[in-house]
Amino acid sequence: VDAVFVALSMAMSLLELVMADGFLSRFTRLRAVLRLVRILIMFRKVRQTSNTLKAKVTGLGYNLTSPAEEVIHMLMSLQEYPRLSSVQCLDIKWAISAIDSGRLYEPMTDGDGLQDATSNAWLVNGSQSATRQCAASAPTKTREARELVPIARRSVLRTSTPATRQSLADTEKAFRGSMAIIAEGDDAEEEYAQGPSEFHPASFCGSLETVLLGPLELALQKIDEWNFDVVSVHKCTGGHALRVVAAKIFHQWECSKGLDRDRLHNFVHQIQTGYFASNPYHNSLHATDVAQTVHWMLAKADVVKVAQLQGDEVVALLLAAIVHDYEHPGVNNGFCAKTRHPLAVRYNDASVLEMHHVAAAFKLLTEWRCNFLAGSPDATYWAIREVMVSSVLATDISKHFEELNKLKSRVAADEFLKHGESAVKADKLLALNVVLHACDIANPAKELEMYLYWTERVLAEYFAQGDQEKSLGLPVSMLMDRKSTNIAKCQVGFIDILVFPLYDELQKVFAPLHLCCDFLESNKRFWRQHVDLMEEEMTSGRQRMPSLHGKPEDQGDGGVRRVVLVESLLSPPGLGEQCKPISTAEEEVETDVQTEPSRDGLANPIRIFPARPWHASESDEEGFVV
Repeated sequence: VDAVFVALSMAMSLLELVMADGFLSRFTRLRAVLRLVRILIMFRKVRQTSNTLKAKVTGLGYNLTSPAEEVIHMLMSLQEYPRLSSVQCLDIKWAISAIDSGRLYEPMTDGDGLQDATSNAWLVNGSQSATRQCAASAPTKTREARELVPIARRSVLRTSTPATRQSLADTEKAFRGSMAIIAEGDDAEEEYAQGPSEFHPASFCGSLETVLLGPLELALQKIDEWNFDVVSVHKCTGGHALRVVAAKIFHQWECSKGLDRDRLHNFVHQIQTGYFASNPYHNSLHATDVAQTVHWMLAKADVVKVAQLQGDEVVALLLAAIVHDYEHPGVNNGFCAKTRHPLAVRYNDASVLEMHHVAAAFKLLTEWRCNFLAGSPDATYWAIREVMVSSVLATDISKHFEELNKLKSRVAADEFLKHGESAVKADKLLALNVVLHACDIANPAKELEMYLYWTERVLAEYFAQGDQEKSLGLPVSMLMDRKSTNIAKCQVGFIDILVFPLYDELQKVFAPLHLCCDFLESNKRFWRQHVDLMEEEMTSGRQRMPSLHGKPEDQGDGGVRRVVLVESLLSPPGLGEQCKPISTAEEEVETDVQTEPSRDGLANPIRIFPARPWHASESDEEGFVV
C-alpha cells in the first residue's frame, strides 16, 4: 500500500510541471492529503514493529507488562519532547526514579525535612524503613546478650493477686450464666457484689430492655459512645473487660448470630488469657479499648454505610480488633529484629509481631472448642480470614504512611468506594485496614483524662524496652530513652505526624470523625503548654505525669483547676527493685501471669521461665524478676 502512495506522489510531481495554474492548486491539495495518509501508515508500521519486538522478547506471542512499566515508558517518551524546559525534564526524571524505586507511598517533607528530632523520630517510625534501620544498627551480639534473649522484666502492673483471683471453674460458670442471660433476655437475679474480688459476670447485664443498675451496668450502657470508660469496666470485672465488652458488642450486631456463640466466647476467653497483664500497655485492656472503638466506628461513624460492609466483614473487623495484639511481648518489632529473636527469623523481620498475633489467633481457631466457624461455609471462613489478616498486619506502625497515602490518592481522585466492583472491594479492604489502625492509635483523640491514662502506660512500656536495650548494649530505640525523651514533645509529634493527618483524611470519608479531630486539636494544645514543664521532669529523672485531679487549693483564678504532677509508672525502678528475689506470694502471682505454657512455645517470646537477671548463675534456686 505504501508503494502505491509513493508512486502516485511521484506521478503527481511530474504532472505539476506540465499543468496549467488552474489545475495546479487542486493537485497540490490532493498531494498533501496523500502525504498525510502516508505518514499515518508509517506510524502504524512503527507501532506494529515495536509490538512484534516485544512479543519476541517475551517468547509467548503477547506482551507482558505492568502499569508502572507503561507509565515509565510514557514519561520517557515525554522526556524527548523538544519544547520541555530543563526544570520539567528534571521533574520527569524524578518521577521516573520514584516509580522505579517502588516507594511511592513513603513520606516526604519540604526542604531539609523536619527540624524537630521528636517529629523526625515519628516520621521514621511510621515508614517501612524503621525496622530495617533497627536491624542494621544493631551491633554483633556478645555471648552474654545472646544468652539473655528471651529476656524477662519486672511486671509494672499487677492486676492479679491471690486475694482477688477466683477459681477458673467459678468464673467460667458465672460467665456462662451471663451469656445465657444476654441471649435469652431474662432478668438477672444475682445481686451485684461490690469489689472486683467478688465479681460475677452473670450479674453484669440483665434484659437489654430493662433499666440496668450498678457501676458495671451503667458503664456498659455507654458502649456506643466515643469516650466509653473501658477502665471502669476493667475494674468492675476484675480484669475480664475483654470478654464482657466483646459479648456485649457481638450481641448488638445481628450479623454475628450465625456464629457458634459458645465457641466464640471460648475463643475470646482464650484470647484474653493470651494477653500479658504484666505489659503496661499492650494488654487485654488495650484490646478491649480498640474493640469498643471499632464498634463505635462501625455503628456511629457511618463506616458500615459508606463502605457498604457485609455481615462477614463487620464480624471480621471486630475479631481483628480483639486479636490484634494477641501474645504481645511488650517490645516492638525493632527490638525483635535487633536481638535476632526466633519470631524475627521466622517472619524475616517483616511485621514480626503482627504476623504472630494473627497467626497465633488462627492457630487457636483450629481447636474445636474455640472454632466458632466450624459450621460456617468455606466462603465465610475465607472472607473473615482475608479481612482479619489484612487489617491486623496494617496495624504495623511502619506501614502507616503507605496506608495513609493510598487512602489520600483514592480520596483525591474522587473514586474511593465508588466505581467498579473490583475497585470497591480493594477500597473496602483499604478502609478496614485504615479504620483498625486508626482505632489502634486513637488514644490522643479521646478525652484528655483517658488520653493521659494511656500515655502513661505506653511510655512506661517504651522506657522499659529502652532500659532492656541499654542492658544488652544495643542502640536505644527512638523515643524509648527515659533520659532524653520529653513526654510533651513526644505526644505533640505523635499527634502532628501520625494521628491527626490520618483522622483528618478519614473525616473526608466518614464525616462524624470531626469529633476526633476536635479532641486532637485540644489535646495537642494541652501538651504544647507543658513542654517546658516536662523538660524539667526529664532532666530531673522523676518523670512524673500531669494529672487533672487537682486539690481545691490547686485551683487558679476563676476556679479553673490547675494541672498537677503525680508519681507515675514512668519513674525508673530502683536498683533494689530491679534484681529483688520475689516472695512466695509474689511468685504465685507472676506464675499466674507469665508462666502459662504456650500452645506453640511462643506465647511469651521475650521472657524466660523462671525469670531471673542476666547475672544469675545456674545454681540459683530463687526466682528473680528484672
